[in-house]
Amino acid sequence: MRGGYSVKTKVKKLSIRWKILIPSTILVIAMCAVIGLNSYNRIKTGMIQLGVEQARVFNTCNLINLLQTAEMRYFFVKFIFTLCCICCIIYVSILITAVMT
Repeated sequence: MRGGYSVKTKVKKLSIRWKILIPSTILVIAMCAVIGLNSYNRIKTGMIQLGVEQARVFNTCNLINLLQTAEMRYFFVKFIFTLCCICCIIYVSILITAVMT
């Protein structure tokens, strides 16, 4: 206390920019995650169905060829999922940069 008066400290609140930026960023990240997981699951099931159809049509699948195509499908699905995650990160960084300026 100074001279009988109490010194009050002002609590700094979030600005409107941050009040809009934080929820919108969370929403964009959640939407990208849902879209990425949905794409991942659809591609995965689509590739499995495609492999089954090809096996029925050609009827020449031995164990070695089946393993090779399964590994290729697995890496393709992982690649697409990683690509979706990278696009999400780039989009969020662009959004943050646009709001900050």
